Parts: sequence; C-alpha cells; structure tokens
Amino acid sequence: MKKLQLINNTNINKTNISDKEVSQLNELEQIKEKSELRILEEQDEFGNVDYRKRMMFEDAIERLYYSQNIKIDDAIIPQALVRSKLKQINGAIICYALEKLNNNLGNTKKVTNSTKYLMSCIYNAITEYYSDAEIQYKIDCLN
Repeated sequence: MKKLQLINNTNINKTNISDKEVSQLNELEQIKEKSELRILEEQDEFGNVDYRKRMMFEDAIERLYYSQNIKIDDAIIPQALVRSKLKQINGAIICYALEKLNNNLGNTKKVTNSTKYLMSCIYNAITEYYSDAEIQYKIDCLN
C-alpha cells in the first residue's frame, strides 16, 4: 500500500519503477521531512505563503541525493558519503545553511551556478554545524 501511495504521489508509472527506486524515494522523502523545509516558508501580511526558499533547498537536497558525486572545493565526495551526511540533516542545520549562505553571499563576488553553490552550503553546513557549535562553546567557556 505504501509503495502504491508513493508511486501515486510522485506521478510515476508503477510499471517503470523498481523496488530500489521506491526505496530511494522513501529515503529521500525521509531526509526532506527531517530537514523541516517548511521553516523556510515565509508568510506576508495578507497570508500569502512564499515557497521559493523551500523549493530552492528542496531542489538542492534532491540533487545532492541523486548526484553520483559532488565537488566541494577540490574534494570529490562520492554518492554514498553524501547520502550518509544527508541523513544527519535537520531543521537547525537547514537554518544554519541559510545563515551561512546569507553571510557568504556578501563576501562572494560572483556565483556562477546558484544551485551548486546552495548544494555546497548545505553539505558544508551538515559537516560544520556540530564542530562550529563545539568550538563556540569552548570559546565561550574560556571567556
């Protein structure tokens, strides 16, 4: 039943989808759910919801998930490691990625591929979130 719902929800012809693809779709949906992307939605004074940030992050997460590998600076990260890191994502990390993105855009002269840049911000946020928090804690303790 869950497989049929997933197929219907993603508008995929059930004769063309394998169990592996269903498993990947389930895993990706779990990652997106854990990332709490709805926190990126903004509502104006008239109650209209702006979904643009959510859609940008959702697209970047999907591309990270399905990429054979990604390039971050000079490192080429294989798909298995990217997927493993994506499983660690949560709403706090998404907010941290957005904060990093906003801070870095002021220091960056030119972004040639905004989606790849966002993918890099998300991946880096996953890897840096806990270490940055630990370092800041130790700095605060010393002061």
